[in-house]
Amino acid sequence: MKRIDQNWNGQLKEYKFEIYDDNKNVIGYEKIIHYDSIYYMENDMEFLNIMNKFMFIISIISI
Repeated sequence: MKRIDQNWNGQLKEYKFEIYDDNKNVIGYEKIIHYDSIYYMENDMEFLNIMNKFMFIISIISI
């Protein structure tokens, strides 16, 4: 990701929620973890590069 966005910080955000039963007793927890910003995998980057090249060629042909 640093190749795309020099300001990218790969920090994880974590959210924890309590799960209650009908009697308002805590019976468990739900934990959600995700990256703070967008994260692309290597395959995603390859696809985007191919699409950019393809769009460039199409625009040249169209002109």
